Amino acid sequence: MAPQHVVRRVACFDLGRLFAPTLAMFKRYKKKIEQYCEDLGIEIPVGFHRHGAGRYVAIDLDRNPPCLVAASWATEQDAAKFLGTAAAAQNVRLLDFEERRLLTFNDQHHFVRGEPF
Repeated sequence: MAPQHVVRRVACFDLGRLFAPTLAMFKRYKKKIEQYCEDLGIEIPVGFHRHGAGRYVAIDLDRNPPCLVAASWATEQDAAKFLGTAAAAQNVRLLDFEERRLLTFNDQHHFVRGEPF
């Protein structure tokens, strides 16, 4: 008995086009964050450059000079998870680079929008 050949149709997507808006958004935040840190003398860790930057970032104020936390987040929920951990219970300033506002984290995993920066 001869083997049957099965033809499978595979949908091909141009992933570059599919994710282009997201990648552009991360690049836009990365440039803004880097400029902000440079202007204020905030240290940028090497790990920050290894991945895309989300709109929410934290700055560790306990370090001298202050240092950007290597991770950034695209959603408030992700930032809240980080800040809710014991390891993150340090003195941090949270910034929203889309609305350009300081954020304060309350204990109910919500953010209160503060002054513009």
